[in-house]
Amino acid sequence: MSTGDSFFVLLNAADQVVMAKVSEMMAETDMCKCEKCYLDVCMYALNQLPNKYVTSRKGEVISNVYTTAIDNNVAYVVAITTAMEMVKDNPQH
Repeated sequence: MSTGDSFFVLLNAADQVVMAKVSEMMAETDMCKCEKCYLDVCMYALNQLPNKYVTSRKGEVISNVYTTAIDNNVAYVVAITTAMEMVKDNPQH
């Protein structure tokens, strides 16, 4: 149901964390850094991690605190590293 109120959104806060962390980690490797490889790494990593949904801009701000806390979470680093290895070994372009 849409209220037409732009104050409400549906966001997975994990997307933001993973995308930023993937950019950071890919910059430090010798793998292809094209958009397809970047998005494939994000996709594989996100499919291995729990979702963190918010439904308002206020929730988005609160989730930023959450994302800061999980930014160096081992599970995220492991998922991204595994995804990077998969894409590096088998690029889809």
